[in-house]
Amino acid sequence: MQSRLDVVVEAAKRYWRAGKKEKGEILDSLVNLTGYNRAYASHLLDLCGKKVLVKGSDGKVYRVVADPKAKRSRKRKKAYGPEVLGPLKHIWAIMDFPCGKRLAPKGE
Repeated sequence: MQSRLDVVVEAAKRYWRAGKKEKGEILDSLVNLTGYNRAYASHLLDLCGKKVLVKGSDGKVYRVVADPKAKRSRKRKKAYGPEVLGPLKHIWAIMDFPCGKRLAPKGE
């Protein structure tokens, strides 16, 4: 995987300076070399090395360089507190673990 990433980084350097026809050729060669889907390869080439300004919670502005393989962690807020979650899990187990659609009240 690291060698694929190295290939993407090198191709991205050429990709930014290329014209439309050359970009298509670079993209074709990258798809053939790495086996990535064409849309995904295009996304990686566009993202790689891009600099973005981000305002932090402390009010300072930070420059962030995009990493094409960075993992994003998305956290949802919890819908239920512990006082509801315990009985809900018990009901779920009694009903033989149905999916959420079948567990929802009728009409919703």
